[in-house]
Amino acid sequence: MLPGLNPKQITNLDGARQAITLLLDLVEELKQENDSLRGEAQRLRDEINRLKGEQGKPNIKPGQKGKPP
Repeated sequence: MLPGLNPKQITNLDGARQAITLLLDLVEELKQENDSLRGEAQRLRDEINRLKGEQGKPNIKPGQKGKPP
């Protein structure tokens, strides 16, 4: 439970707005942290694979439009 937020005390529209705002802020913060941790985990997996001597992800460039195959 969030500190300072008691759902039983929400009896008016302003209280509901405050609670929703707090929850949305928390969701946004957790999403940013999750994205950061996912990126770090991927970098660590890539480093482990590099240290094992495996090749990393290939750098594939997009094809040119209008160029005959």
